[in-house]
Amino acid sequence: MNGHGKLEELRKLNSEYAGLPSMHSSWKLSKNFVAGRGPADAKLMLIGQAPGANEDVQRSPFVGRSGKLLTEALSGNGIDRRSIYITSVVQFFPPRNRMPSREEIELCKPFIFRQIGIIKPRFVMLLGNVALSSVLGRFKVREEHGRIVKKGSTVYFITFHPAAALRSTRTKEMFVSDIRKFARLAGF
Repeated sequence: MNGHGKLEELRKLNSEYAGLPSMHSSWKLSKNFVAGRGPADAKLMLIGQAPGANEDVQRSPFVGRSGKLLTEALSGNGIDRRSIYITSVVQFFPPRNRMPSREEIELCKPFIFRQIGIIKPRFVMLLGNVALSSVLGRFKVREEHGRIVKKGSTVYFITFHPAAALRSTRTKEMFVSDIRKFARLAGF
C-alpha cells in the first residue's frame, strides 16, 4: 500500500476510533480524539500512554512539556520529529491526567495494533509502561529500557515516557541515553 492508501486507511480508522465515546455510556475519558501525527509511511512510530491536558486542547500528541523534551531528545540525535509517526495507546485525555484504567486501555488497544498494521513502521519506540504492557505484554520499563524486541519485521525499542523523565533527573538521563542508543542502532 502506498503513502496515499495508508493515509486513507488511517483516516477511516481514526473516524471509527473517534466514535468510541458515543458507543459507551460509561465513557469517562475526554470526548476529544487526539489522532496520531506524522507521515503514514514513517520508518519510526512512537507510542505513548495517553494525551495530556495540552494535547486534549490542541488535539495533537506530545505538544506539552513532555513533548518538548521528546522533541529535543530526538532532534539532538538526528531524528526529525516531522519524519516520524507519534501517537498513544489511549487517544483520549484521562481527566485530571490520571492513568487510563485497564478497561479504557482494552477498549483502545485494538486501534494501536491497527495503526501499526497500516503504517508498518520498521521501528516502534514504546514510551513508558502503558505502551510497553499494551503492545508487548511486558510491565517494567525501569528494567527493560534501552532494549530491543523484534517481532516479525518490526523492531520495538523500550524507553521511559518523557513525562517520567521530567519528574526525575536520573530518569531523564536514562531517557536521553536510550534515545541516543536507539538513534545509533537504527542508523539515524
